[in-house]
Amino acid sequence: MCWPGPSECVAGRAEEAESFYRQAVDAGHGGAMVNLGVLLAETGRAEEAESLFHTAVDAGNSDAMSNLGVLLAETGRAEEAEASFRQAAGAGHSNAMVNLGILLAKVGRAEEAKASIRRAADGGHTDAVNLGILG
Repeated sequence: MCWPGPSECVAGRAEEAESFYRQAVDAGHGGAMVNLGVLLAETGRAEEAESLFHTAVDAGNSDAMSNLGVLLAETGRAEEAEASFRQAAGAGHSNAMVNLGILLAKVGRAEEAKASIRRAADGGHTDAVNLGILG
């Protein structure tokens, strides 16, 4: 799984970034909810991140759907992660399609995994090279 998010941008300045993200979240900015959620997850505050992702998912944010899937997968909640990835993939989120494929491959559902990653590849997603690994 991969986190598309603010990691590279805020390295070494997480507290400052968190402050700015919180201001934007307070103003209702969905993208800031997603970025703050990623930052919180990466700094070990998964419960708080999950709550933010759910709020953004409820607002229809497909990045939040995908990132929630990553968080759920990383915390051993594969069925919930699959549902979140499927929701994001249904909204056209290609990164979720790749992550769904990776998750499905890990649980032995290779044909479904190939189909999900192929869909991302057909949409031009560069991480869909994972399709070659699946054979």
